Formats: sequence, structure tokens, C-alpha cells
Amino acid sequence: MLDFTVALTLRARRDRDEEPGVAVTIGRRRIELRRHHSGDGPLWNRLERGGLYRRSLLPIGPIAIVYYRRSLTYGEAVGAPPRFTDAVFDWVIDEFDDSFNDLAIASLRYHQDWAITFCDGERRARYQDLIDRLSEPSPDFTDEERAVFAASGDRLVRVDGSRSMLRPPTDRERAVYAAQRERTAEWEQRMVETRRDFVGVMRELWS
Repeated sequence: MLDFTVALTLRARRDRDEEPGVAVTIGRRRIELRRHHSGDGPLWNRLERGGLYRRSLLPIGPIAIVYYRRSLTYGEAVGAPPRFTDAVFDWVIDEFDDSFNDLAIASLRYHQDWAITFCDGERRARYQDLIDRLSEPSPDFTDEERAVFAASGDRLVRVDGSRSMLRPPTDRERAVYAAQRERTAEWEQRMVETRRDFVGVMRELWS
């Protein structure tokens, strides 16, 4: 039996930071129609990013047709086990730190309520403590600190009536930034300790 999945995406790119055009994605392939730049020349099957992608470009009048083919997922590129070679794991592989807490929380919640292994009251409490600690958001500015920024005015100031420059922070703003850095450092240390505690229960997370 042949089993395959096709993902189809059609979108018009209208973000100011993106090239205007239309892109169609089918599985590992993507076709883009965008504006033809004067520097565009025909490209045929050029490898990019060390072989992760192949790209072809065909200029036709004011339009350029760009064809991308994903040659390798990140998991395939690094020889990961087959269960990690799907493209859905690319973000986890690339941004592991950003994904760690969410993955840990998902596994803890699963083993609290859904796994076939029994989760007694003591274990459930330990898992919930880890979930709560891993869920702590990074510190933000307080309302009082935002009021300091508002009272100090815009950091961007006009120079010569045509260009903008970033003005030096006021003493009060410097104090706010210093307090924020201190809170962030304390939060990061708590995250390090919490992740170590999570590693201590990882051998229990199976079913």
C-alpha cells in the first residue's frame, strides 16, 4: 500500500517585508510568481543551504517564476532516526531551546492523564510543579516602568529634519533597563534549574 500526504498552501504575499507575489506549496515543492528583477538570471537546479533546497528561476517579461524543491528535512540532513525526519520537526531541531519547555509540558500533561502508566497523587504533584515552573513567562516591563518610557518621550528623534537617531536613555530609563536585565537573569537561572529537575523525571515519561 502506498501512503502519502500532500499539503497544499496558496497565499498572496502582502507583508511589507516580503516580496509581493503568489506562492503555492505542495508537499516539499513550492512555486512562486513574483516581480522580475533586473538582476534575475535563469537558474536551473541550483543547490542552496548545503543541499537542503534546490531552486530554479525563470524570468518571463515582468514576472519571475521560482521553483523550490526541498531536498532534505533537517532531520534527514543530520542523519536523525526516521521518526524525526519529517519536516514538522524542523523547527524543533533548529530552535530547540525555544521548543524545550513546550515539549516538556506536553509530555508531563500526557503522562498525568492520558498515558497507560498509572500516575499517582505524589507523581502528579511533582509533574504539576514542573509544569507550573516551566510555564513561567519571561519577565516583561511593569506598568510603572512603561510609564517611565512614556514620560521620557520617543527614543527616535529627528536630526536635520530628514533622518532619525536613537537618543541616549535617561537616568530613569537606564534604571528600568537594569532592573529588567536583573529580573531576566533570575528567570533564566530558574529555567535552568527547572529543566534540570525535568531531566530528573524523564525516565518516568514512557508508556
